[in-house]
Amino acid sequence: MIELLSVFISHSSSDYEVITKVKETLEVQGVYVYLAEEDVRAGTSLPAKIEDAIRRCDVVLAILTSKASKSAWVQQELGYAKAIGKLIIPLVEEGVNVTGFLTGVEYIKFDPRNLDPALRKIKEYLTKLKESKEFKEMLGVLILIALGAFAAYYLTHKK
Repeated sequence: MIELLSVFISHSSSDYEVITKVKETLEVQGVYVYLAEEDVRAGTSLPAKIEDAIRRCDVVLAILTSKASKSAWVQQELGYAKAIGKLIIPLVEEGVNVTGFLTGVEYIKFDPRNLDPALRKIKEYLTKLKESKEFKEMLGVLILIALGAFAAYYLTHKK
């Protein structure tokens, strides 16, 4: 079965309007979007929950606004994602400096008053990633089928 592309959004909860628009746009494209605040697990470790979600996702989308760039949580999420080798796609508000773990990483700029151009770029890029993931999954299935057929032939023609 081909799975959806999954995206962990690293963000400041203060940026609700931007986050909501990005999430809705990606979900329409068939992307599973993870937001920590929508995954309430009262009584469990928040850092462990975040780490687990980042590990399970295909991509981390870092929405860096003036508020998010100052968030210790965002910096920790990005540091963890980088440490485990996740692809991080920075979406950076105009006027915000890219620092920390994202220094030197190519990013997409956005204007919070007009998100559409940035959303188009993200959709195009994620569509390519999704197609690549689907191809790899289909190739894996085909390889398993071929190995199964080979094993069946070998077992039935073994002398």
